[in-house]
Parts: sequence; C-alpha cells; structure tokens
Amino acid sequence: NDLLWEQIEKPPESDIDPGPLVSHTAVIWQNKIFVFAGGDGVVANNALHVFDCKNRCWESYTTQGAAPAPRLGHSASAMMGCMWVFGGFHRNIYFSDIHHLDFSKQ
Repeated sequence: NDLLWEQIEKPPESDIDPGPLVSHTAVIWQNKIFVFAGGDGVVANNALHVFDCKNRCWESYTTQGAAPAPRLGHSASAMMGCMWVFGGFHRNIYFSDIHHLDFSKQ
C-alpha cells in the first residue's frame, strides 16, 4: 500500500486567503477544510477560513453568535455536524473553554 504526497497549486491570493499561520487548527467536514484561529507567531486571531477541496479555493463565511476569543495552541475536532474547539492560550491567558460551530447552519 503506497501513499502519495502531492502539493496542490496555491489558489490565487485574495482578501480571504489566510496567509501564513502558526498554532491554528484545521478540521475536515464533507469536502471543506475549516481553519480556525492561530496567528502570525506574535498576535493571535479568531478568524475562520474555509478551503473548498473540490474546487481548490478559499471561501468566505460569516458566523453568528459569539466567536471564541483569539487563541493559539488550542485543539479542534469535527463530529456530530460541528467543529468543537477546546482550550488554547493568548499571551498569559490560558483557556479551558469549549465552543462549537454548527456546520448545518451554512
């Protein structure tokens, strides 16, 4: 059983391209990769970026409700139709909170 790595051609840059990130999370739901938070190594964010694997492009989504605070080093999983986010930190604040983003609302 052989597996093959392949780097996909980078989509054209746009204002919804997340740019370089560290300490973010990414989960897959259906044919999309949901990338949450992370930062540039200095400043954390709480942005959500969505990559459509089928069309190989970044998509823009708006969310409702209170988003988690900006964070790095958190964990995330996709199950039961949601992205679940736990913990992380920003500067000297460490989180133990849990948030979920409902994919069925898209």
